[in-house]
Amino acid sequence: MRAHMTSPWSKILLLIFALMGAVGAARTESDIVEINVCGIDVANPPIYRLTMAETTDTTEYKGVAYELMDEIELQAPIRIIFERRPWKRCLSQLQTGQSDAVIGSSYVPEREQYSHYPRKLDGTVDASKLVYSNTLWLYVSDPAVQWDGVSLKLPPGAQAAAGLGYSSADLLQRMGVEVIERYEPKHLANLLTSRRVALVASYAMQVEPYLDLNDPNTPVRRLPTPLMQDDMFMVFSRQFYARHQHVAERIWEVCADIHESGRYNEIMALYFSFLDSQ
Repeated sequence: MRAHMTSPWSKILLLIFALMGAVGAARTESDIVEINVCGIDVANPPIYRLTMAETTDTTEYKGVAYELMDEIELQAPIRIIFERRPWKRCLSQLQTGQSDAVIGSSYVPEREQYSHYPRKLDGTVDASKLVYSNTLWLYVSDPAVQWDGVSLKLPPGAQAAAGLGYSSADLLQRMGVEVIERYEPKHLANLLTSRRVALVASYAMQVEPYLDLNDPNTPVRRLPTPLMQDDMFMVFSRQFYARHQHVAERIWEVCADIHESGRYNEIMALYFSFLDSQ
């Protein structure tokens, strides 16, 4: 058998291929876009299992929001730099361009002045490209409060409360209700149980840990008809969208794929199973 000989040309070709591979790797790395994403810093299981202060790099089951961002990173040419802040600050940072995106924004027309939502060809918001969804409920301390899914009636002079900067506050105000906004869910619960407000709009797993709805002596109850099913999106600053429109559109496509494939339901089921076991 003839011994294998490495010719000078073979060495040159190997060097060329190695250089091409290095250039290709560098190009791939340079194509990855870093995105600064802001999300709420309070707990809201299963979206965020814990507050920002309680969540560390080693925390298991951080929340559905974290899982979805991992899925998006796998399928889009991006690297997410994630921070959690009070929601109103997230929106402020989006407006100034300090944050490239926020995760979990409901559709509020006023936010279009400084952000981009996914759109259909006819210009309407594309709900199929939401990132996650949650139910907004109404909690009351006054039996005179009435809500039939369309019309909301409060006693004269009564006030409502909602999360600081949340879309629920905007919605209640558009209904003609005076709204007090508070940063922490436990403060909303305190306003309700002390009867300083007649109504609180919130997500169940955000406020109910601070309410004893099973106490037969409590005046507080959850109305049977939700205020709304709150579809939430990853929305981008106008500055980021102008620079990386194709990246934003790709991320929205991935969000739609996660829902259509059933992966979103798998993640939600995993978290509900985990929370039920606690």
